[in-house]
Amino acid sequence: MGTWFVFYFLLKTKKDLFSFIGVLLYEMIFGYRPFEHIQDNYDKMSYIARLTQNPIIPPTTNLHLRDVLQKCLQINLAHRLNAEQLLQHPFFSN
Repeated sequence: MGTWFVFYFLLKTKKDLFSFIGVLLYEMIFGYRPFEHIQDNYDKMSYIARLTQNPIIPPTTNLHLRDVLQKCLQINLAHRLNAEQLLQHPFFSN
């Protein structure tokens, strides 16, 4: 089962890219989830739903990583990558 399976069959919306790829990649790289300071899951979901600015990405020397995180964790769906764009991003294609 290849990467394409995950992207095309499990991640059907841009919202999925935020919640699955963006948050998972963030946690794998930095060792904690964005919004970890909010302990209660209901409070966390409410906080995320009310966001007006993109989450802050900690400093990293990998510019492709930073770019893909910023594009996956976009609040505005119009600016968020879709699965096809994500697969073509230099972070995943190199």
